[in-house]
Amino acid sequence: MKKFSKILSVALLVALVLSLGVASAFAEDQTPADTAPQGRENGAPLTNKTIELTNPTAGHTYVLYQIFTGTFAREDGKEMLGNIAWGNGITDAGKTALYGKYNLTETADQTAAMVAGKIGDSAADAKAFADAIGTNVQNGTSKPAAAENPTALKWTGLTEGYYIIKDETVLTDGESADAVVVQVLDDVVITAKGGTTIFDKQVADRNDSTMKPTVYNEWGETSDYDVGDDVPYQVTITLPGNFSSYDTYTMTVKDKMDAGLQFNSDSVVVKIGENVVPATTTGENETTITNYSVVTTGLSNNETFE
Repeated sequence: MKKFSKILSVALLVALVLSLGVASAFAEDQTPADTAPQGRENGAPLTNKTIELTNPTAGHTYVLYQIFTGTFAREDGKEMLGNIAWGNGITDAGKTALYGKYNLTETADQTAAMVAGKIGDSAADAKAFADAIGTNVQNGTSKPAAAENPTALKWTGLTEGYYIIKDETVLTDGESADAVVVQVLDDVVITAKGGTTIFDKQVADRNDSTMKPTVYNEWGETSDYDVGDDVPYQVTITLPGNFSSYDTYTMTVKDKMDAGLQFNSDSVVVKIGENVVPATTTGENETTITNYSVVTTGLSNNETFE
């Protein structure tokens, strides 16, 4: 009998990009004072706004940067940001990157208001905006999430404007990170879409002593096989909630066979989909993919394959 040991190491290579975009339109002109809501007369910016970030990842640190300042405006009945100027959270290199992103080559066009007018109001537009800025931010305000049972994070006393919240934690295997773009006209509550990539390794169960059909090919952590038997096993990877927001998300699975086992590289099948079923059956919600490689030589730590 061969027992199956659950030894598995995994590594992730992820590109930090936008997780959630809450982008709105921008006004070219400030709304008249008589149409501004109470407390915003004469276009004076308020300084008592709050951003609340719910569902932060335990142990991560989130940093808020102000990209634009502005004041409340209304255009065609829609609330938006007017009187736009650069905030203190973006560097000159970041401004230059945005000018290039939106093809603003004339000196007169290279202003915060012109950049804001190019952003658009979709999540994809906000993502492109955040990508263009990249790491060219400064003067951030950090909020650490508790290592256990983290509560919502709050930034208070904010002026109206346009902000980016970045998860600036160094990632470990299986973790994902967020970058959030949000426009603040009133108090805002947003939800971080971070999460943890979950890996689970199981073997198809077979008990030669009983040969019960109901037991054969059930999946678990141990099993019973004879010398010469094929031993099917699978690694199930559950992706984080913000997976679709990544430009690049590479997973590397490494494993080491127990003594007496021989790895068959031709047997590897990779599938993707919701509720992927065991490799011994066929499911309707899965797709077999081919953009992967199996490496069996030149590996460290005496691993069998990668």
